[in-house]
Amino acid sequence: MNEPGGRAAGLMPSDDLLRLATAWTIGLDTMARAAIAAVTAAAETQLRSMMAEALSGKFADWVFVDFLTSPPRRAVSAREPDPALVAALGEKGDFEGAVESLRIAEKEFPADPSFPAQLASVLTRLNREEEALKELEKFRVLKQSVRNRERSVETKR
Repeated sequence: MNEPGGRAAGLMPSDDLLRLATAWTIGLDTMARAAIAAVTAAAETQLRSMMAEALSGKFADWVFVDFLTSPPRRAVSAREPDPALVAALGEKGDFEGAVESLRIAEKEFPADPSFPAQLASVLTRLNREEEALKELEKFRVLKQSVRNRERSVETKR
């Protein structure tokens, strides 16, 4: 017979069943976020980045989304900025993916000087010197800001 709460007498959800239900819920939530990205994106580049972001959510640390367009396009997203991701993209020769990942990291952590420094390096490899110089200038300014904050903390002690 059924007990209050809707469970059949003697049946308790197993850990495996709970894990399966959790995975199913995360998968459905991920697909819903991807569908929202597909409907709300205003341009192809926005679609790629929104789709990658939707798929990385709780589902993965990193995600690569390949679009079979002509020419093929790739979007990359990570749950957190990760130098290993940038290194992996560089090793694969996916410097555009590295640029995209670093630009996202730069937006999320605008005070972190490491992202403009890495971005300058990748842009230089792509022969995009003007952009690389702008990123180096950002790095210089942010690094000086970090030094000033450190000095300020030391003088207050």
